[in-house]
Amino acid sequence: MRVLPLCLVVVATATKGPTEDAAGSETSCYKSKDKGQTYRGLVSHTASGRTCQSWTSQHPHRINVAEADEDADGLGNHNFCRNPAGSQKQPFCYTMDSNKETEACNIPECPEDSEVEDLGNTRTKLSAAMNWHDCECADQLYGSTETTRDTSVAGDFLQKNENRKGTKGS
Repeated sequence: MRVLPLCLVVVATATKGPTEDAAGSETSCYKSKDKGQTYRGLVSHTASGRTCQSWTSQHPHRINVAEADEDADGLGNHNFCRNPAGSQKQPFCYTMDSNKETEACNIPECPEDSEVEDLGNTRTKLSAAMNWHDCECADQLYGSTETTRDTSVAGDFLQKNENRKGTKGS
């Protein structure tokens, strides 16, 4: 029986505060430089705990984001905190509370670049400590990466394609 190596993918994070999570988890952060305009996390409640209203809904509050670009500002059929057009100090939302139109969300600021440790160095240390190997499992994931007579593409195939395109003279 052949034992195949296990490929691991590890996402290292900074140790000096919250980090921006590409998946946009509840623990993500916003960049203070753009006041959170690029924030794409999944927080859907305000700092006081109010539920956010969907950006496509006009109830209980009429949402007016005329200056916003729906795609660029991350608006759509969801109720996640955003800061379209950088209109507020930080990510916010329209609330489902008819007595409170908008409120800031409790999302931490991301650390400055100078505060984030060297993630490449962290990966190297973890790799050595856990005896990881740089993806020696390509065969396991994608099939063999070795080119053989059965998997190679004949050179005349490329020439035939070029002739069909009219790039070579007759």
